[in-house]
Amino acid sequence: MHVYGQRLEDLAALVVLGLLAWGALWWASGRHRAWRRAFVAANALLSGVAFWGVLSHTVLGRVPTGEHVFVLMMDPSHGEFVREMFMNALLYLPLGLALSAMVGPWAALVGLMLSVGVETWQYLAGTGTAQATDVVCNALGCAIGVVPWLCVRMRTDSEDGR
Repeated sequence: MHVYGQRLEDLAALVVLGLLAWGALWWASGRHRAWRRAFVAANALLSGVAFWGVLSHTVLGRVPTGEHVFVLMMDPSHGEFVREMFMNALLYLPLGLALSAMVGPWAALVGLMLSVGVETWQYLAGTGTAQATDVVCNALGCAIGVVPWLCVRMRTDSEDGR
């Protein structure tokens, strides 16, 4: 089923479980070299899966309609307005989390660039409605995904006496 069709509660639970698993793997990576390699490999794999997930839900498999539509945002009175904004942020959160472990806070910029690319493609190819709020929510979701890495980094730096 398409991610946008999922219940918000189910997706939120999945995000919490993912964050807990990421945190546990990070914790273990500080204890043993083999776990450190597993942490790096897991983040590389998750980055690829997250990137594929973004493309598969936004670009791939969509049929061009010939209509090139750009709107600032969906009509706020539409019943799905808040849900769509939340789902757009949630779609990019795993990318920010996994990618930040490899490139640090630059992951937020990568998420922003990917979102701009997706919305541009949707407009140029006529495969969907390009929305400015999608870019904002996607970038915000990616940036929120970077926060756990920042917390880990600050804690690690303070333990190392930096």
